[in-house]
Amino acid sequence: MSRCDACLVEFENTAKENKGGEEEGKGPGRKRGRGPTFKIGGVMVNAKSFSAAVKELEPLEQALPSDPEQRANWHLDIK
Repeated sequence: MSRCDACLVEFENTAKENKGGEEEGKGPGRKRGRGPTFKIGGVMVNAKSFSAAVKELEPLEQALPSDPEQRANWHLDIK
């Protein structure tokens, strides 16, 4: 399981536990919860957005050759 998936699962579990109690961040002047986040290289990243981007790039990962030499000379032809 990736850190992104772990973050999403942890956020869902925490949300379920807090659902019975008072909702945090719902008072006047408070921002809504931004959802699950985790750090990559010292930068906070939204887990849902990151997961969606990774899923969208899977076909490209499958199309790229695994050999470093072939990958260096690989071109995507779009017409």
